Amino acid sequence: MLLQDSLGGNSKTLMICCLSPHVSNYSESVNALRYANRARNIKNKPVVNRDPMAVLVEV
Repeated sequence: MLLQDSLGGNSKTLMICCLSPHVSNYSESVNALRYANRARNIKNKPVVNRDPMAVLVEV
């Protein structure tokens, strides 16, 4: 996938798929659903990035 490295990894990502009920937009709606289906297979493991210097400031 082209965007897998950009969307995966240490982040939280929300994707919204917009569809049209009009018959003239059928193929675009199907393509959007296919893309959304592929994008949901990207697995992320988000963690909080801690700054070691921030701990020293808090103490």
